[in-house]
Amino acid sequence: MDFAYFLSLLASIMRAIFYRKKIYKTYYSVCQKSAAKLTPEDIMGQWRSRKEFGFREYYYSIKEVDLIRAMIENDKHVLIIGDSLSGKTRAAYEALKSLTGEYDILVPNPIAVKDIKNLLIPGRLLFRNKCIVFFDDISDFAKYEYLPLLIDKFNRRKSIIVATCRLGTEFNTLRSRLFHDFSSIFKEPIEIGKITDDMARAVAENVGKKITRSFDGNIGSILLPLDFKQNQYNKLSENEKAILRSIKRLYFAGVFEEKKAFREDRVRLVCSEIENMTCDGIQWIEWLSKIINSLFIKKVNENIFIEEAYLEKVIPDNISILDNFETISDIFISDNDAMLWAANHASEIGLLGSNGSNYLEFSIRKYITLLERLQPGKSPTHYGIVNFNLANTYRKLAYYKDPILNCDKAIFAYKDALVVRNTVKKSKEYYRTLGNLGAVYALKGDFKMDKEWYLKACECFIELLEGGFGLYDAPALNMTEYNLANVYGKLAEFQDPVSNCNKAIELIRKVIKVRQNDKNLLDFASAKMSLGAVLRTLALHQNTRKNCQKSLAELNDALEIFNKEKSTLGCGYCHYNMALTYYSLYKLDRSSEFKTNSINSIKCAIEIYNNIQSESYLEMAKIVLQKIEST
Repeated sequence: MDFAYFLSLLASIMRAIFYRKKIYKTYYSVCQKSAAKLTPEDIMGQWRSRKEFGFREYYYSIKEVDLIRAMIENDKHVLIIGDSLSGKTRAAYEALKSLTGEYDILVPNPIAVKDIKNLLIPGRLLFRNKCIVFFDDISDFAKYEYLPLLIDKFNRRKSIIVATCRLGTEFNTLRSRLFHDFSSIFKEPIEIGKITDDMARAVAENVGKKITRSFDGNIGSILLPLDFKQNQYNKLSENEKAILRSIKRLYFAGVFEEKKAFREDRVRLVCSEIENMTCDGIQWIEWLSKIINSLFIKKVNENIFIEEAYLEKVIPDNISILDNFETISDIFISDNDAMLWAANHASEIGLLGSNGSNYLEFSIRKYITLLERLQPGKSPTHYGIVNFNLANTYRKLAYYKDPILNCDKAIFAYKDALVVRNTVKKSKEYYRTLGNLGAVYALKGDFKMDKEWYLKACECFIELLEGGFGLYDAPALNMTEYNLANVYGKLAEFQDPVSNCNKAIELIRKVIKVRQNDKNLLDFASAKMSLGAVLRTLALHQNTRKNCQKSLAELNDALEIFNKEKSTLGCGYCHYNMALTYYSLYKLDRSSEFKTNSINSIKCAIEIYNNIQSESYLEMAKIVLQKIEST
């Protein structure tokens, strides 16, 4: 009887293990595989691990591989960044393969792991080898709000995160999605840069390739047959080219699933609406088959996959990005996911490129359309996400035009999102929204020059410091202290100037002490610039000459970093503050040199604000110039 019970129990355990392994396969493309036994396909995928897509056994070793391996062996998370074809994923593969310790590898499937609540993490990883979770193109996961929760779940299991991400819009999307968590998770991103001409010649010689006109400084442009693919593309029929152009339109609009999966029904619809094709029946199948046989795309179930480099460097177009957003959103007017992705993508571009306000205004229209369809009671999570994104976009638009109006709209949207996110147990999403609300209050204070808005910002940041940081860590605390310091500095212009300046200076020096050890130079420069601005305000009330000199020293340090890191807006802020500091010295000494320096600095700021089309800051700078010149 006891033996029969034991067999029954054993059978139940075996069934449970079998079921779990089956479930694991839906969540992970690689599950619990030893790092030493990894294959190129495990990390690089079916395409990029093949010779015809640029893979070679030969590898020109770079120092970044050693850095990646060292960080993993020191239990640090790793973010590998670089341009398209820079070799990010291959560097990750080489580092993982060369690890000396015992490590198990997990590669999450981005579509399956969206089910965060039910996500299973293999239990044996808790007491066996160390676990490494690898995210290739982590920006694919960043399309959704679940990424911070996903990383947090792996973090709680003491897993090491290794991820790759392209520089540009994808990197900015990742930073935006992780918010405060970014600096705590990925403290020291490793950038894979362009290779030298000597390295390029060595690689080409060892793999039997010639350096062609498609070489752009990235190692992958030697290995991937871009010139050959261009010739293949030219030989396709017009309808086959039209299908690839349609995929490119969806790509430019950000309308794709994880891992750059383009749904076939969406591709059909774009072909039909824009290319005027008949997309039914045997002809469609034949066109797709021809493109598949040319190794441009692969089709898995109802999804089409394509190498990004082909979209960007092989398939020609004369598409206006902004017009394409409008066209694609009109086609998918009833597709909520497509609308949201397009709006999110345009909002990210709007913060980076020229004509930024046009992209932001497009995003706002689409978010409003989505909100009109959603009901907070029936879909509170989705409603909160869209409102939060809408508020962020209004806040960005305030830098370009109508600052007071757009700040007010951002405030309304943040408050609407807070209502949905204000549960009994306040979440990260609630406190993140509260922090952004504080930031837009402060921004409105800047434009309106009214202490009421700075006081409201203080309330938000103080609540965040008192209540939110059981959910956050040191970098999040550092950012909120930085924001609060800036607000104290602005309040000093209205009340208790010396006291508020000293509060600000104390906090900023604390922030700088933390940031000077980080590799994120822009955050460090921003803190130095803020310290310079507060010292300038303090100089109006105490030790004018000494504090002005201290202010200029901090602003010059910040400007040097902003110039090096090509932060245009940061340079503008520095020149603006330097102009005001020189003006304070001019009023003290009536020295023509200080007045000239003040005018030159504010003119530099005006030129920058004009180039980036920031009407809001341009107007403020012109007022300052007029004031200086008339004195």
